[in-house]
Amino acid sequence: MGRSLWRKIKKGLLIIRDFLSDFFTTPWFFYDPRYKINGLKWTVHKNDVDPYPSIPHMHAKEKPYVLNIYDGSVYDKINRKYVSSITKKDLKNIWEDEKMFELIMFNRDNYSNKNELPKLPHYADKLINRLIGSV
Repeated sequence: MGRSLWRKIKKGLLIIRDFLSDFFTTPWFFYDPRYKINGLKWTVHKNDVDPYPSIPHMHAKEKPYVLNIYDGSVYDKINRKYVSSITKKDLKNIWEDEKMFELIMFNRDNYSNKNELPKLPHYADKLINRLIGSV
């Protein structure tokens, strides 16, 4: 086997190793909070390709609804019409959930057009301060 072919194989194996390492060390690809919001169970996807209505957003499990995690607005996923809003308490619970916050930050960091991202709401301050204090 020639040296250049061996280098290409070795490089390919390193790429595969790094991919598998990331794949198996990432704890989840979606997150289902244990609490209900507006009486519904919700999930949020890691790397959701659809930016509507926010990056990231939550999907209701029982109905075709999506939730903007920044302002609490709920929309019909099919026709994109406004349905309702969640309570401030529910919005606060989302932003104080450590796993949820980690997923939000991951999605924000990996979104291609960062100029479109809104500022983090004040609900996130408590968790940010706790995480900074633990460093």
